Order: sequence, then structure tokens, then C-alpha cells
Amino acid sequence: MKIAAVILNYQDAKGTVDALRRIDGFFCLDRIVLVDNASADGSAGILEQEAENASGRVPVTFVQSGRNGGYGAGNNLGVRTAAELGADLVLIANPDAVFDEKLVKDMAAVFQWDPAAAVCGAVMHEGEDRRISWREYLLSGWKRRKPAEAVLHGGPVMGRVLREHLDYPFAYYKKGEAERGRPQLVRVYAVHGSLLMVAASKFLEMGGFDEEMFLYGEENVLAEKALHSGYPVYLLKETYRHAGSVSITGAGFGAVRRQKLRNQSELCYYRKYLGMGKAGMAAARLFQAVVMLETRIAERLHLI
Repeated sequence: MKIAAVILNYQDAKGTVDALRRIDGFFCLDRIVLVDNASADGSAGILEQEAENASGRVPVTFVQSGRNGGYGAGNNLGVRTAAELGADLVLIANPDAVFDEKLVKDMAAVFQWDPAAAVCGAVMHEGEDRRISWREYLLSGWKRRKPAEAVLHGGPVMGRVLREHLDYPFAYYKKGEAERGRPQLVRVYAVHGSLLMVAASKFLEMGGFDEEMFLYGEENVLAEKALHSGYPVYLLKETYRHAGSVSITGAGFGAVRRQKLRNQSELCYYRKYLGMGKAGMAAARLFQAVVMLETRIAERLHLI
């Protein structure tokens, strides 16, 4: 199977070029697609030149979006381009995701082990040791939540207080470790969007990410589409590093703005994919208003 990597840029040419150079020698990759999301800082020209002068072994294609439609729209464009260029599997990688070639090859092996798979992710690891904490598993691959649970999980305080009731127990992630002849993985509802691999044909068949959502929560929509299509989503028990959403904060997205975008995406997910009614949506908006107040106070006090 041919594998392509998609890296989406928005006004972070340096970070995107660094990400490109980390992987342009990977022998398992057949193509790298750089997508610029209508940056206004000259990033597009830098990336186009970088693609033309790429010195690695992997061909690099540059694509510029006509508008900044956010994470979903930009990565949809990247996956479509990669598929048109013959890719069967597409690695969607944030510029601040750091990983090695072995992880890419092992993620691809999941799709050979289970041809029905649509999405595979890995674990965002923060420590220096090899042990993965429950929190790292929770942030990397999570369960499907009922509408009310999804709303509560969206609150920074309630999400922590009710974590044991809203997430998989640690024991769930340890399942299957003694089994032979299979990758070290666990089936989950959704995986984190900073680094995931998709089967290109299934991704496009499902319509990819919802472009009504600008940022945050796109993983849940993709997961819901995969669930309804009968396609498994897996979390591989191997790790990568994610530099704390540098590509978002570096683009000038402050805490309040990020929370507004998160709220908008959550409402879209509740309405379109969880079938939440008017009363539920009203309650969700009220809950979000409280969260937004907390965010404004925390930002003013320089706590976030």
C-alpha cells in the first residue's frame, strides 16, 4: 500500500518546514503533501519553494487552499490530493507532532491486519520513560459519550471530576497485550487529531472532516462517521510527542478565542451527530457560557 503524509500549515512556515525535514527521508512514505491554509504571512511562498527544492527521497507536493477553512477543510484537501496521487493510506500530521518511521510503518500495519479499519492513532507521550499513563491514553483515544456526558466532558472542571465515569478505565487500554499475531492496539471511538492515519478511500467515502467545524472536535465527527459506516478505529500502543498545540497558539489563538472555537465545534457535533434536541442544545449553551466565563477570568489573571 502506498503511504502519503499530509502536513497542514497556517502561518507557521518554520514549524512546517521542520516537520517536513524530519520525515522526508522516511523510506515508507511515497509522497508528502504540504497544504497551506491561506496564510497571510508569506508562508505559502516559503513552502512552495521548499517543495520545489526538496532534497529528501520523498516527492513533495505543495497545495494552497483558497481560504482558511480550518483544520478539517485543510486536511480534507490534503487527503484528496494524496489520494489523487495514488495514496492508499494517509498520515495526517500536525507540524508539532514528532514521530519516527517505525511508528508510521506500524500504523500502516494495522490496516493490513484489519482491512476494515478506517482510522488509526497513537499515544501522545509526555514523559521520558517507556510507561504510558492513563491520562496519556485518555487524551489519545477515547470512548463515545452520550449527549449529556459529552457536554459535561467539555467543561475543564467537570471533565476532570467525572473522568472515571466519562472515560475508559485504565484496564481497558491494557486489553489484548498478551495476544499474539496482532499489533499492540485497542479499539476506541476516536483518536487525537494531531497524528492519525486514515484509509484514504474510506475517509473520502465518509466525507472526511466536517468543514462546518473550524477547529477542535473534528476527531469526534470522523469517529461518528466511522461508527455508522461500520469501520473500526484503533489506538496503537506506541508513542509520539506533541508540542502542546504550538501550531495553534503560535498563530495567535488566545485562550478565549480557542474556547469560542471549541464551543462552536461542540454545538455542531451535538446537533448534527448526536441528535441533540432544542432543550439539550439550550442546556449545552448555558454550560458553555459558564465555561467561557471561567476562561475569561483565567486569561485575565494570566492563569492560562
